[in-house]
Amino acid sequence: MAYCTIEELAEALHIGAPTADNTDFLTACIEAGAEELDGYYDRFDYDPIAPAPDSPYLVNRDNVLAGVRWYKANDMIFGSGGFAETGLLQAPNTPWLPKSIVPYKQQWGIA
Repeated sequence: MAYCTIEELAEALHIGAPTADNTDFLTACIEAGAEELDGYYDRFDYDPIAPAPDSPYLVNRDNVLAGVRWYKANDMIFGSGGFAETGLLQAPNTPWLPKSIVPYKQQWGIA
């Protein structure tokens, strides 16, 4: 379950309100981002993080950022992309690390 809404992702992407044509894709992007975050958090099943619209702000923003990354992934598949308005964009060269890990991760794997 996602920690942000498709409306929040559409706003971050500056594409206007979700439409019938892009709703499924926007949903897939935020769900993929939420699954990615869940992997980072490694939380106990009995203590889940509330889904949108009640998720903590930091988790919500990380889910939006992850959704943006998934939405733009096809544009940057070969390492760069862009449009005439923005110029050439370079893909990040370091892995993305959610800012919400420290306060929300539960199992750190320390022996």
